[in-house]
Amino acid sequence: MEDRSTIFRAEAVESRARAQAPGGVVKLGPSWTRWAFWVLLGLVVVALVAGSQIEIKSWASGVTASDAGGRLVVLVPAGAASGVPSGRDVDLGATSTGVVSGNEILAPTEVQERYGVVVAEETLVVTTDLEAAEGAPATARVFIDSEPVLVALVPGLKALFGEN
Repeated sequence: MEDRSTIFRAEAVESRARAQAPGGVVKLGPSWTRWAFWVLLGLVVVALVAGSQIEIKSWASGVTASDAGGRLVVLVPAGAASGVPSGRDVDLGATSTGVVSGNEILAPTEVQERYGVVVAEETLVVTTDLEAAEGAPATARVFIDSEPVLVALVPGLKALFGEN
């Protein structure tokens, strides 16, 4: 008959006594986690630098017409651009040119009277430095602005740096 004074088996007590003492080294993870952390950190840095250097251009499209002086004008919705400074690019498809002026906003009735084009909203008249030709394209794009990818993707970042 067994001794009932202990509640544990002798083999269990001996196994427990042979176990490693507390305070040993605990292995946290596989060896690849150390270099994977540095690779990931490097990729984040590269993404931040690229996002701050690569720019996204904003363009506004509009119909083309001829002004009284025979120059090509692009009629852009005023909501898309409040004003276009001189020297900005105008993309006409096969060719491109520069902006001479782009600050005149006309009502739809004025646009129809002056250029013979029917528009539904206020229009910004962007005058180019090209002479209007018979084969001029019906639409054109006007370069409005550019901003870094990071500013475009993170809402509120532009306001953080004081820009509206």
